[in-house]
Amino acid sequence: MARAALIAVALAARSASASPPLSLAFDTGDGVGWAHRAGAYRDDEMTTLRFGVGIGDYATFDTGVSYDVEHLEAALRFGSRIRTHASPCWSYFGQLYLHGEIAIVNASHLASNLDFLAGVGHWGHITSYAPWLAWYVEVNTVARVGDYDALSARVDVGLAVQTSSFWR
Repeated sequence: MARAALIAVALAARSASASPPLSLAFDTGDGVGWAHRAGAYRDDEMTTLRFGVGIGDYATFDTGVSYDVEHLEAALRFGSRIRTHASPCWSYFGQLYLHGEIAIVNASHLASNLDFLAGVGHWGHITSYAPWLAWYVEVNTVARVGDYDALSARVDVGLAVQTSSFWR
């Protein structure tokens, strides 16, 4: 299913610029955190598959799934990214954006925790020969509430395929 979605977005990226602003992104990240019971800890490695729909020139609505590869925790994620500006000098090198997200996490049982994510990121194009291919880096703070309360700082890096009308 993920391969079919990747192929569809890649083919859509080659179509005319009137195409809808879509992106399909995959990222991985790690971090450090603090929990009341455990104290300081190294946050687990996460992988995320995120689908984004552009809303105007400055915002996206994202939905995705993530997976904690060390503790087998899946999560359903809903969020938004908002570009700070669309300066011509940054259009080739990338875009700064703010990121917010709410995730329903299956930690100890189904929907046992909620994650609230807030962060900042940089979205860039890899090469002008493949404008449909992008990279991004995010620095996020995550507050988890539910079975246990925790606060963590994460760094995520990823690749995305996008249509030509997405954050141009």
